Formats: sequence, structure tokens, C-alpha cells
Amino acid sequence: MQAVRQLLPQGLWKVMEKELGREEALRLLWPAVVGRPLAAQTRLQRIVNDGRGGTLVVSVADGEWRRPIASLGKMILDAVHSFWGRPVAERIEFVVGPPLLPPSPAGLKPAARPVWSAPAAALPAIADNAESLEEVFARSARKYFARQEEAAK
Repeated sequence: MQAVRQLLPQGLWKVMEKELGREEALRLLWPAVVGRPLAAQTRLQRIVNDGRGGTLVVSVADGEWRRPIASLGKMILDAVHSFWGRPVAERIEFVVGPPLLPPSPAGLKPAARPVWSAPAAALPAIADNAESLEEVFARSARKYFARQEEAAK
């Protein structure tokens, strides 16, 4: 089996490792490492170097998933070791975590998005109803981005 990181474009892993660190790179590539179905229910929380070989801490969406996913612990550790290119932890611990959200790079907060207004040049003329369709599109876009801002608060 070829390590996932070997499938990345040449140099991308080194850039990711340098800029984000190995743990964050692993967190971002989690779906590729463990597979989409498993990644939909799990998320890498952290790698604990405790002097006893290390522990991979993985959050599970809810308690019902904990037991079935825990039975896949060795497979997950093997996938992580294959990705990393060497063993990184001897144990895996599953914790019930909050609803899973897509990972964001360490230390970065989502930028505040201004309410979007469509520039007229960005909206192509559409047949005879160009003005009314542009207005409908712009109104819809403003509502969409206003909801995004509300959700971010």
C-alpha cells in the first residue's frame, strides 16, 4: 500500500509539514487517510506524546458511534502510521466530541465576510429580463451572505 502522502504532488507534503506541522497536515488530510465514511464520523483531536509511545486522540460524533469505531482502532493507527511514514502512537483513544466541523488551520480564525453585493460587471446580461434577474440574484446573494454572517456570530 502506497502512503497517502506519497500520492500528493511533489513538494506539497513538505510545504504542508513546514507551514502547518505534521499533526495539522494529518488533520486536514484525515478523510484521505481513514476514508470518507469513517472521517464523516471521526476527527483527529490531537496526538499526545506522553513518553509511553504516544496516544492518538480521535473524537467521535456521538456515543453510539464510539464502540463500533473503537473496533477499527488498529486499522486507523495503521493508516496513520502509513501516512506519516513511521509509527507515531502506540494507542488510540476515542472521545465523544462536539459536532464535527471541518478543520481549520491552527491559529487561524475564519475571516469576517462582508455582506456581498454583486458588481454589475460580474452579472452577465441574461436575455430580455437582465435587470430583473440581476436584482433577484443580488437580493438572493445578500440574504445568503447575511445568514452566513449571523451563523458566524
